[in-house]
Amino acid sequence: MGGIFVFGLCAGVFLTLLAASSVPDRDTHEDNRPQDMRKRSQNLLQASVSVAPALLRPDFWIETVSDVPGPRIYVLHNMLSAAECEHLKALGVMAGMEKALIIPYGGKDLVESTTRTNTAAWLDFQQDDVVSRVERILANVTNTEPENGENLQILHYEPTQEFKEHHDYFDPATDPPENFEPGGNRLATAIIYLENSDEGG
Repeated sequence: MGGIFVFGLCAGVFLTLLAASSVPDRDTHEDNRPQDMRKRSQNLLQASVSVAPALLRPDFWIETVSDVPGPRIYVLHNMLSAAECEHLKALGVMAGMEKALIIPYGGKDLVESTTRTNTAAWLDFQQDDVVSRVERILANVTNTEPENGENLQILHYEPTQEFKEHHDYFDPATDPPENFEPGGNRLATAIIYLENSDEGG
């Protein structure tokens, strides 16, 4: 699990979504998706999102893991090339990977935590063409605008580092309103794996 970078975007007003991407870099493409998966991903794109074809790799497709009435969970396959993943990892290193902080439940200040032990770096909104493309794809998939999401964040996990189970939103019943009122509460999280793990979660 060493050296795994995970790139996360926590959306401000997204529909419930969890996205993950594997990034094979092949010269030729074999479409080995099950036929029903292809149909489901095409139907999802046609029915609920309008992703500009120029934004997508030719082998991009969406797998539905879970949908209403349960939580909406989708996997976006082949969203980025290997070169784009390396580029995003380099941006995180240049931005300065630092110990990730959290706002504890019921709190309002960022603090170090024993429940989150990885390092992280925030990227600027529309920092470059690759960052802008990722922001636009995620906005298209969720029927929102790039401005609705938080800035992209690069996460790095060494062996034994973790982010323990948690809610990725603020509970209005226990958290102070200033935590979520300015940009709205988080309704979805998108995670892109920039490097595959050999083992572990």
